[in-house]
Amino acid sequence: MTSRYVPWLCSAGLLGLVAATLPGFAAGAESDLDRVLARLQRQQDSANAVRIRAEGKRFVPKGGYTEVAPGQDGRVRPPEDETTPLKEDWLLDFRSGRWRIVSESDAFGRRGPWLQVFDGKKVYGSKLDVTFDEAEGVRPNRMGIISGGDHINNFLIGEYPYFLSQGFILTNMNQSFYWHNFKPSLDRENLFVHRQETVRGRPCDIVQTYPAGPKKQEHQYEYAIDREDGSVRRWIYWTWGKKDTEIVIDYRRAGDRMVPTGWTFQRFVVRSDKPWRPVPYKSETLTVTAVDLDPVADDSRFRITVQPGTIVEERHYPNGASVRLDEVKTERVTHYRADESGRLVEGELVNGEFRPHRPWLWWIIGGLALVAVFAAGITYRKVRARRSPAAPPGSPITGGSA
Repeated sequence: MTSRYVPWLCSAGLLGLVAATLPGFAAGAESDLDRVLARLQRQQDSANAVRIRAEGKRFVPKGGYTEVAPGQDGRVRPPEDETTPLKEDWLLDFRSGRWRIVSESDAFGRRGPWLQVFDGKKVYGSKLDVTFDEAEGVRPNRMGIISGGDHINNFLIGEYPYFLSQGFILTNMNQSFYWHNFKPSLDRENLFVHRQETVRGRPCDIVQTYPAGPKKQEHQYEYAIDREDGSVRRWIYWTWGKKDTEIVIDYRRAGDRMVPTGWTFQRFVVRSDKPWRPVPYKSETLTVTAVDLDPVADDSRFRITVQPGTIVEERHYPNGASVRLDEVKTERVTHYRADESGRLVEGELVNGEFRPHRPWLWWIIGGLALVAVFAAGITYRKVRARRSPAAPPGSPITGGSA
């Protein structure tokens, strides 16, 4: 290249920089993001209610947790490769903000189906003593309740595919699928179109969040949004520049809706011997076995009726920052016992014995006390009137003449 072309190239570069700052260019970048968000919004608007059943497995390789300091997280690290069957049945009612989950796993170290329900105010959870396929309509003999706290009990990352498949995304680290509001808004101020990429043979816009909060934290979400149908094909969570989690979802078309057919979920860890390449330490692969885009979502679907005599404990948490439940101090604990109809009667446990509160008894006692006071007042007035001397004739009391 001769020196006579250098001024022209410099001028062209300068013009390019100036042009990039013009409103037209900024509007073009903005329209790209608006176009992506409009596709996502259409997905969300059509997601009135959906029921998804899925089956698969969780795989943890030998020593899968050993990259964390020994004993630090309290997890059991498998001495051999570990495979766990998984089954899940989700009912999401986006119109009223309620959900119902039946999942079969080894949660809390106990294998079996678990039932969780959010009725719009409280979360109810039960361990079932039946098989997964028998969970429908069963009345459990144990239950716990979580209430209060607007930033607690957020969904685990492994549950995100159900929301992503309906077009619901998290747009910053301060949002989460809280059980008080699992429809976070599309916060366009914290999103930008980073590039275009082909994911599973589908052309996608790669949308990223800025680092959270003041845009200085090293956390980012990345979404691959299908350029044709607006479905979320992939989600990656980056922390400190390393891949922490990845979810890839496959779909089929059902009329004007995109329906998930399955997904792969992977968690990664940075090995000390290979710090440049995170490797998966846990993966879950699920296949969707049934989808209902117009399920029954009445009040009865978001209620758990326990067996008579069941003792139920409710833990109420204060509002505050988004943290794990086990890191939040319980504000108060309330106990109930189910009567014959399954209705919960409030009371207290004294030396293991449940003693119901009887507010109606106190109403009766209070009413009787008021009647007694009123009767005593009348009796007192009568007695006092009898004991008072008669007024002389012509006094102002009798009204006679002088």
